[in-house]
Amino acid sequence: MTRPDTASSTVRCAVDLVHVPDVAEAVQDFGDRYLHRVFTPSEVAACSATDGVRGSSLAARFAAKEATLKLLRVADLEAPWRDVEVVTDAGGWPTLRLHGRVRQLADERGLHDLDLSMSHDSGYAVAMVTALQTARTRGPGAIRTNDEHDET
Repeated sequence: MTRPDTASSTVRCAVDLVHVPDVAEAVQDFGDRYLHRVFTPSEVAACSATDGVRGSSLAARFAAKEATLKLLRVADLEAPWRDVEVVTDAGGWPTLRLHGRVRQLADERGLHDLDLSMSHDSGYAVAMVTALQTARTRGPGAIRTNDEHDET
């Protein structure tokens, strides 16, 4: 893939906040059915501990998935949760790997260089996703610049 010219890019960002007990309750109520519908096997493994699955880590990943879908502006699309995967890079930092329809939407919208930050504390998990969007990209979810305006 050719790297887009970042000089003609706009920064996009999205954030999501998740109540950790809600995710823990879903795991308790629906077990593997919930885990396998929302998370990839590697995400479940990364959040597993000897005493079960850590709800705070899963909630942070869920927030990352939600923030990514917000960034893509796909509110009307059935959420392909597993198409957004949180992985750990060689340095131990969380990063995003997009698959399937979500990857296609990111490409169509000219979104690249996605970055992720996650945290959890006091019963809440938060994730922020940033990306660059090439200026030449127009269509659903495209960013308008200040010098663009509607002719009325």
